[in-house]
Order: sequence, then C-alpha cells, then structure tokens
Amino acid sequence: MRKTLVIIVLLVLAAVRVFGQWHWDVRISETDSASLTSRSGGWGIGANEEDVHITWFDKTFSYSTVRYWRFPIESPAMFAFGVAINSDFGCDPVLSVSDTNAHIDWCVGSLYFREIVGMAMSPILEHGWPGTSNLYPAIADDASGNTHCVFSYSDDSLGLCLAYQRRTAGGDFSPPVEIIGPPPGSYGAAYYPTICIGPDGNIHAAWIQSWKGNIGYGTSVDGSNWTVSEIPRTSCDPYAAPSICCNKSGTVYVAFVSTNDAIHVRKRSGTTWSSDTINVSGPGMICGGPSIYAATTSACVAWHARFSEEASNEIYYSAGGIYWNPSNPCWLYRQWLTSSDSYESQYPNIIADPNGNVHIIWSDSCDGNFEIYYNWSGGVRQGRDLAVTCIRQPVGRISKDSIPPLARIGNFGEAKDSCYANCKITGPGSNYNKNNWFGTEIIPSGGEVITAFPLWTPPGNVGDAYEVKVTVYFLPEKTIADYRVDSCVIRGVAVTATTILEPQEGDTLEHLTPAAYFTNTGTEPAANFYCHCDITSAGFHSDDYADSVLVANNLAVDDSIFIGFDDYGCEENCSYVATFHATSATEDTIYSPHIQVHFHGTYTGVAESAEVLRIELAGTNPFRAPPWISYSIGVPTEVSIRVYDVSGKLVEILHDGELSGRGRLHWNEKDTEGRMLANGLYFVRILTPQFDRTHKIVLVR
Repeated sequence: MRKTLVIIVLLVLAAVRVFGQWHWDVRISETDSASLTSRSGGWGIGANEEDVHITWFDKTFSYSTVRYWRFPIESPAMFAFGVAINSDFGCDPVLSVSDTNAHIDWCVGSLYFREIVGMAMSPILEHGWPGTSNLYPAIADDASGNTHCVFSYSDDSLGLCLAYQRRTAGGDFSPPVEIIGPPPGSYGAAYYPTICIGPDGNIHAAWIQSWKGNIGYGTSVDGSNWTVSEIPRTSCDPYAAPSICCNKSGTVYVAFVSTNDAIHVRKRSGTTWSSDTINVSGPGMICGGPSIYAATTSACVAWHARFSEEASNEIYYSAGGIYWNPSNPCWLYRQWLTSSDSYESQYPNIIADPNGNVHIIWSDSCDGNFEIYYNWSGGVRQGRDLAVTCIRQPVGRISKDSIPPLARIGNFGEAKDSCYANCKITGPGSNYNKNNWFGTEIIPSGGEVITAFPLWTPPGNVGDAYEVKVTVYFLPEKTIADYRVDSCVIRGVAVTATTILEPQEGDTLEHLTPAAYFTNTGTEPAANFYCHCDITSAGFHSDDYADSVLVANNLAVDDSIFIGFDDYGCEENCSYVATFHATSATEDTIYSPHIQVHFHGTYTGVAESAEVLRIELAGTNPFRAPPWISYSIGVPTEVSIRVYDVSGKLVEILHDGELSGRGRLHWNEKDTEGRMLANGLYFVRILTPQFDRTHKIVLVR
C-alpha cells in the first residue's frame, strides 16, 4: 500500500503543469551581513522596457546601508555589491521606475528620496511629516514621471497616522496631506501602506488599521483630497503588510494575510468590492509577505509560506491570475519558486515590465546569511531551447528519509519539444544515477514541467554533503540540452572533536591533561551534550580512563568550544588509544564520530621486565584491519605468540623463538594453512620466561 501511495503522489507531481516559464535563481547581492528586501508594503524592484532596477538594505557596516543595482532584462547581474544610496543609517527602501529613471525612498526618522538617471544620482531630498517620526514609505510613479508616496507618521495624541506626498518629476515634494488617523482616544495605528496608480491616473492606497483589525482603503484624483473606507471582510494579521495593484482596465486588487495565516485577495471594480475573498494559498500554509502585481486583465501574487511552525519559509507564486466565478471563485494553482531546502526564503517583491515579463526578488539564507536573489519569467527564444530551471529536491538541508528527486524543466524555444532527464547524486556512499520516472516529457513552448526520479535514500551521516546534477536531453537525438548542479547536506546535530591538543599522535608521555576543541559540524545548534575522552591500553577492552564534560549552552553551527579533561598518568612501556567523542545529555539524537589518537608511556629500555610486549592497532577492539603486535625488549628473550579460536584450537603461530629490541609482528588474519579466518573472537597468548598473558581480540571486517 505504501509503495502504491508513493507512485500516485509522483504521478500527480509529474502531471502538474506549472504556469509561466521561470528561469533560474540568481544571487544578486554579495555582502558579509544580511541583505534584506522591502517588507512593509512597497516594492524593492521595478522595470522598464530595457532594465531591471533593484534596491535593498544590508548591514555591511555598523549601520544599515541602502543599495541599488540595475541590469538589462535577460542579463541578471550576479554578486553585485550594489551602489550605496545613503551615507548613514537607512532601512526599508522602496523603489519605483518611470522611463529610464529609478526613484528610491527610505526612512531614518524622516523620509529620504533619491532619483537615479542612468547611474547618476541626484541630491537626496528629505521629506515626510515635519517634526515627528516617519516610517513605512511606499511609492509609485505615474505616466508623467511624478512620484506618489504614502507613509506613516507619529502623532503624540493619536498614534500612527497615514499621510501622502507628491514629488513632481524633476522637482521637490509637496506639503504632506493626512489621509487617515486613529480615532481620538484609541491611540491606534494606520501603518504598512501600499500604493498604486490606475490607468486613469487615480491614486489607490491600502493599509492596516489597528483599531478595526482590518484593511483600510483610500483613493484620490490628485492626492489633495482622499475618499477613505474600509475593505469588507479583511480581518488581517497585524504583522504582515498588504499589497495593492491596479490592472489596465482599472480593477484594483489587494492581497493580505488573514488572521488564519492564509493569503487572501479582494477585488474592486468601479466603486464596488467583490462579495468574495479568495484564498490564494490554500489550506495548511502559514503565510506572510504578499506582493501583488497587475497583469493585463487580472493580477498575480507571490508570498512566502511554510507548512509548520518548525519548517522554513519558501517562495510561492500564482502565475495565471484570478478567475472570478460567482458560484465558485478560485485562483490558479500555486507554484513554488524556491527549493524545499530548509533555508529561509522570505519577503518576495514582484512586478511586471511593459513587455509582460515578470521579475521577482527575495531574501534567502541559503548562503549562510541573507542575500538578495532574483528570478524572472518570459523571453521565448528562437530554435530549440530546453533548460533545467530549478532542482526542487533534494537540495539544502535534508533528512535521512527517502526522497524522490524533483526538477523543473522549461521550454524556452519557439515550438513544443520533447526530452528526458537524468539525475546523478554523488557523495559519501552514494552512486545514484537514474533517469526520470516517466520517460519522455513533452513541453509546450513557454511551458514547464516538474519531472520526478526514483526514490533516493541518503546513505551518509549528519553533515555529509552530496552533489545533485540534473541533465536534460533532447529527443530523439539524446543530446544534452542543459544541466544544473545543486547540493544538499544531511541535517541534524553533530559534534566532532576537530582539534586534539593533547595527546598528539605518537607522543611519548609520563602524564597528560587531555584537551580538544569540539566543533558543531552539523546543521542545527547543539546544546545539552557531553564531550568525552576515553583512554584505553592498546589491546584491552576496558577503559583505563574516562572523563566527560557537560556543555549546556547552545553551540552554534561551525562554532567550537575548548574542553579540558582531568589529568592522567601513563605507565612505562605501555601503548594507549585516546578516543574523543560527544553524546547527548537528553533523548535527542546527536551524531559524533570517534576521533582516536595513539600515544605511549615512556620506555625504560631495559630487559628486567619482559612485560614490554604490547598489542596495538589503529583503534581498540573490535579490529577492522589486520592486528599487529609491537615489542620493545632490552635483552634477547624467548617469546611465543600464538592465536587460538574460541574452542581452544591453535589457528596460527605468530612467533616462536628469541626476540630483542623494538619491532612489529603482523597477523594477516589467516590460519597456519593460509586460509582467511572468519570474523569473531580469538585469543592471543604471549608466553615469556617472565610471564604468560592472554589477550582477547575481535575480528570484524
């Protein structure tokens, strides 16, 4: 039954046609700190017919820096440091584009605005409500190049009020106009405003109004006078900004996060809001960060979401817009844009250019710190052109559960095409090499498919990394069309003794104080675990010494902690193995390899004691490689070394005669007739005139 269910799920996945032809993720920013997109209702991305313009802020320095970059459509710039727009603190930048000019607005108590023509920057303009704090700006440009701005400002008696300002193209800002304030005595807030311009030039804005717990709406012809109302049935999450857009026919759409964490959309035609609220995201998602843009006759939306509180957010998108049916209003099937890699992907900003291409940016933590990523949909090229646009899974941090590899293949050519795909996963213990489950894929021009491969089970341990390569082949030629490489790592808690300070390999010591650096080599923080040091006389089963130290506090990924253990005195003429590892102090699972170091007690160099014979190998019992015996004898001594099985039968004579000096005797795990012995328990008897000693060893191959 379980196998049947898996096959059914894969059939469904393979049959789903995703909408639009997304290319591949491109990392834009390159900083040593977090780079973040706009998250307060405005957009950090804009586009004209030729270029894409992007703004974000990061903390490369002690303060936040607002940055800007642009690149031609179809040629995204990778690893752009970005042009610094401000010289002091700045956050929540938003952007609008008119013709070839980009406009950026941000807040630092007051609001600041800068126009960029080409790459030449105009002087910074300060604006906002005078004498108080201003925040959450959102801007939009009209067809004449004028910039319209809505923002929140602080009123000591009322709370957060909402205001509007207009900047004439090439000029300065008009005096601010209040749109709405909280009712007297409520000390509420009108915040997270979002703005768009209709085809008739009318201004539309939406915001959260805390005193009612819903979305407010305002419209104005020129910004001097506003008609304010509330959007019915929009009870909302107070921490998630709404997003507004208007299509070419004048229909207004507002996306927001409902109180049950779903993405909802309301539509306004003329002066009337629709009677239905559309749940875009569907059941089970915990959503945030909606961003909506206007298509020709409808609207499309992107957002981040996860399916449990413990999961990480990924970026989702509905590509085809809203289909309003009075009896059954619905939204087209959602599409994921980022991989389920357990890294955080959040706060998408999405827009469309005049050519109909769709552009999106978001913040992604897959590089360790948040960086800005970009993707776009559009651009059909001539001839045959198939591409692997995304490896869906396994990528990023994964569990050890079996998983079907999934990849997205897009047809960027001018005609319907056919192909098949191959997936290779290489890394510790893995030689996975499989073709896609369902063979031939037929993809229409401008379309995409999700193709599935047979199940893969990660064979390694926590922290092991694997390379995932998906290659698509043209049919019937079976020639390579494109390939994409990604990676994954088995997630979990792992602690490893990465640097052994004492003892060092091969040391000769009278006494020692074991010490090591233990490092979090996993993918999750480690806490409440013991670091251990065990010292064993070579060849014996029991520990001569065992000490442990509790680490109660969190040890972040890649961080190390120094652990010192109690002193230990060594015996003369004895060999030792020190083993360093970690175990959980709770019932949680922790992976920790046993790191071993071999060392010796001091040598006497005399023959008074024949008990200088020692048995040792690279590790304690059981032996996984042929055992060897080392000896150190000051004067010639008769020595017999024989091996017996559990029945007492003699199986091998390693030495029978005189020995002196220092050396080694190896046992090849064979009997006296040269036959390889089976795994199991054996006894090594060492007989001299001074003593008769027997050691147990276990062979495990």
